[in-house]
Amino acid sequence: MTYHFTRPDFNLSAWSKTTELLHKNLDETITGECTEAEVRDFCLRAARDAKPPKGKPSMLFWGYAEPDTMPGDARCDFFYLPTYLVPQTMVAAINHHPGVMGDAAIRETIGRGLKACMGCGLAGHGYDAEEVQVENLQLFSRAGIRKFLLANPDLCPEFGEMLHEIVARYQQDLKDGRCVGVWGNDYSAQVKKALEAWENSMGGASAN
Repeated sequence: MTYHFTRPDFNLSAWSKTTELLHKNLDETITGECTEAEVRDFCLRAARDAKPPKGKPSMLFWGYAEPDTMPGDARCDFFYLPTYLVPQTMVAAINHHPGVMGDAAIRETIGRGLKACMGCGLAGHGYDAEEVQVENLQLFSRAGIRKFLLANPDLCPEFGEMLHEIVARYQQDLKDGRCVGVWGNDYSAQVKKALEAWENSMGGASAN
């Protein structure tokens, strides 16, 4: 696995490339093989690049800049999106080689990173907030989040509680036919895929 996170001198094209590579990194980690040395290197480099936001030392983010310098929509793309992708990749990688959790820096980084992911409840901004939340539920599930949290129950229990609440809500929404966006778009198919991935996430990283 290759570490792709950078904070380039800001331009939209460069940052879009960074997030594109982070998505690719996550997919490769979920579906492919990686060595323990690669996992350790990825996690330690992620620890090096993580930053706590002002006034929130319990969290670590991989955003481009401080969130209070951005409007809400930009905060989702340039602050929270990479902050979801890096921990998702770390979860998938650590599930392959759980022994790296013996490194205190790695353990602290993933714990504080998961705490940071709770800032917006995995959701996006504005009209597509829930669809972004569904996508992140699916990505964490594909990474094997339930297996990871079961192996590390004291790491960030509140993150697991949040996921269970999100899953229960979407299970009910699906049952009641309420998976419809502001513009009338039906996203029930995405919810079904996310819930299926959640059910399978006890087995570790999964391509589906």
